[in-house]
Amino acid sequence: MPADESNNQDLRRQLDVLLKFPDQNPNPVLKASTSGELLYANKAGQAVQASWGIPEGGLIPEDLVEHAATYSGHPIERKVGNKTFEFHIVRVPEFGFMNIYGTDVTAGKAIAKFPDQNPNPVLKSSLDGTLIYANESGKAILRSWGAVLGDKAPEELHPKGDEDSALLAELAAGHKTFAFHVVPVPEFGFVNIYGTDVTAMKAIGKF
Repeated sequence: MPADESNNQDLRRQLDVLLKFPDQNPNPVLKASTSGELLYANKAGQAVQASWGIPEGGLIPEDLVEHAATYSGHPIERKVGNKTFEFHIVRVPEFGFMNIYGTDVTAGKAIAKFPDQNPNPVLKSSLDGTLIYANESGKAILRSWGAVLGDKAPEELHPKGDEDSALLAELAAGHKTFAFHVVPVPEFGFVNIYGTDVTAMKAIGKF
């Protein structure tokens, strides 16, 4: 195939990318010039734009521009509010722009880092409050409550209202008092419950 014809086919494919740009994609999609000027954001991308404080026609974060220049093919990880996203950047240098595709990896990171070796108590329940996991320290908590896996967690540790909202609950376990951070992960149908012994802090009035 002649080089000119091959180049024309490549250009047509790139134009197809433009024509099919995913306005309806539920994940964030951004388009920026190769120098970093934001050119487009779909609805989910506009939430990213707002979180990063990018004005209309403003510049995307510099680390994204630098990452795009590396041609590594690997995603870059960045915070969007209280969530973590991976951004895949596809450069289209012939047209002077790059597409940026975001994926929320918050829940996946929570799973990957689930702290079996955490010295503090860690529990996991289903969204309906059924206990499905406890690390070693967590098992001691369950014993003090007279509970086992498969039982319901105390009502105070059930997500309240919005399943995406974390909450803080204080409960006694034996002669100690624990503060529990309850973190729902609705995408995977469970709740992480992280305990911290606050007995000493309460004794001196600092909790």
